[in-house]
Amino acid sequence: MNEDNRFFESLSDVDDKYVIEAMPEIKPKKLSFKYIAAGICAASICAAAVGVIVLHNTKKAPDMPYSKNYHYSFEYQDENNHLEKIKPDPGVDGMGFEGFWAHDVSELLENNPWTKECSLTSLPVFAESNNEIFSMENYYSAEEMKDRLSGISDELGGEFNVTNEPADGSYIEASVYGARLKMQSSGQININFNGVLNLPEKYRISDGCGRENAEAAVNYLAERYYDVLKFEYPVPSVYTDYDIYSKPYTRFEVYDKSDDPLTAILNFNFRKASFSGNGDLEYICIYDNLACKTVVGMYPIIDYETAEKMLMDGDYTTTVWEENRLPDGFEADDVTFSGLYYKRTEDYKYNIPYYRFLIELQNSNLPEDMKEYGAFYVPAIAPEYLTDVNTDTAFN
Repeated sequence: MNEDNRFFESLSDVDDKYVIEAMPEIKPKKLSFKYIAAGICAASICAAAVGVIVLHNTKKAPDMPYSKNYHYSFEYQDENNHLEKIKPDPGVDGMGFEGFWAHDVSELLENNPWTKECSLTSLPVFAESNNEIFSMENYYSAEEMKDRLSGISDELGGEFNVTNEPADGSYIEASVYGARLKMQSSGQININFNGVLNLPEKYRISDGCGRENAEAAVNYLAERYYDVLKFEYPVPSVYTDYDIYSKPYTRFEVYDKSDDPLTAILNFNFRKASFSGNGDLEYICIYDNLACKTVVGMYPIIDYETAEKMLMDGDYTTTVWEENRLPDGFEADDVTFSGLYYKRTEDYKYNIPYYRFLIELQNSNLPEDMKEYGAFYVPAIAPEYLTDVNTDTAFN
């Protein structure tokens, strides 16, 4: 075991329940058209509440800035009574076939906090970089990135040293005894432990270890690095799928949940952390994608029952291009609801919410104990705010 690993291995003997220390307050520079999740009453989010969004800082724990823009609340000024219509086709990650192999669909569920009974009636739509209202002003400054990395270094028990600081301010790299750190101005943080960080046998990161063991490992790591993640209510989000050789690949992730359903679903989509390694821990990646989001507006959404009916009526979008892969006349019992997901639209102008469903596909070439599931999406935005639906991307 090298010197770096001995240092971090010694941390295993320390009580994981640390006292939370104050970090420097990081305040947003500009609040107009800038969103972050807030404790918000569902009744206050209504279809008439559109137009200009004015945000007010209601950060509930000033000494723990989990995100640059965390826990803000909305007020509405219905000036124009108009929201721009959106072309909803999702730019699915990788732009290829989104199908998954699993022994059972339960292996693919990620603990998405959105339930069929969720009562929210509006959700924010975000501008992507191709959108004219997208603002780079929301990104972290070099000083803010240094403050965040310095705080992480303190929690890791080492001295903070900046090793690379590009003139364009796009990221900061630093070192701390036993690890290398990098933070991008968009909020993503990578912690690379030099070599590996030894984990207790029962909390090892192992592909295909099963949901119970994977969640136990994530719970352990989330508690151990609570002060590094700055997640108030860390909840595991793990799933396993398989490659064409039936080899499992497990995602060990955690997100910052909340009693507020809006905060919870946005954190699930934009504020996660992942742990990776080959048994022992090698990397931690912290995502803070809400920090740099620009809000287009709050859009009325359809409820689950409406989305399910649209799916059953064939009004969906999917990357399952081969119609013969779909089950013949699938019924509601053949459909698994996997939650609400934000996806970029195909034109890269917006990031909008979709109801996501998994349906078992017809595939005669699978191993005997394996099934294949396709992902099917129904836009959550109310249809009157959508335009130019590209039916070529779905067999509907």
